[in-house]
Amino acid sequence: MPIAQTQLASSLASGAGPYTTESQAPGANRLITCELVFQIFGGGTLPTGVSLSGNGITWEEIAHSTFEAGIASTWLFRGMVASPSAGTVTITPSGDSSLKLCQWDFEDFDVVDTSGSNGSGAVVQSVAGSGPSANPQVITYSLAALGDAVNNATFAFAASGSLCTPSHTEIVDRSGEDYFLEGQWALPGAASMTATAATAFQVQGGYAIEIKAAAIPAAGKVIDYSKFPIEKLAALPRRLLQ
Repeated sequence: MPIAQTQLASSLASGAGPYTTESQAPGANRLITCELVFQIFGGGTLPTGVSLSGNGITWEEIAHSTFEAGIASTWLFRGMVASPSAGTVTITPSGDSSLKLCQWDFEDFDVVDTSGSNGSGAVVQSVAGSGPSANPQVITYSLAALGDAVNNATFAFAASGSLCTPSHTEIVDRSGEDYFLEGQWALPGAASMTATAATAFQVQGGYAIEIKAAAIPAAGKVIDYSKFPIEKLAALPRRLLQ
């Protein structure tokens, strides 16, 4: 079976945290990702740390970065557990002041590698998006060669000051007060993905990851009994000949 994607909670809240998401029900042994965009009022400071709690999942940060001269930041988390619980997630920023807005999006990826801890085996690699400094209208995610270009998937998200057009299948495109949160994925995965803003100087930052597919079980050995001598076939148990 191929990797399957399902969107979970996806919304926003204004003001200072902590923030509580809407209820969601992650699947068992699935890679659950969380994408965050924070924005501050002028003169404030962005979070230096973020913790997530909920769904019985241990959430681990993959990466984070700031943009727009320190006015906004993006964060990416992962998690996986055999017996998740339905419910809300609490997002708690720390080391910040004058937070204006938090946007979040959670994605559920099924039929993925379950090795490691907290989804580590399902995330092959991650990379920050980049764009030309003179005109950041297009953000490009350049992953290394995929570990499996047929079965693995890729997922990317960006923060943008205007509506984005993704290069692959769009799974979220929501407007906050000043920024859009745009997400896309590809199956089979794509080592290069882009997001193009409607206007120049708008695409700011984001990340892409390669998602490892679950191992395909080896096929059982097929025995051609038609080539067996008749005396040997007579000695075999009947259940093998049915």
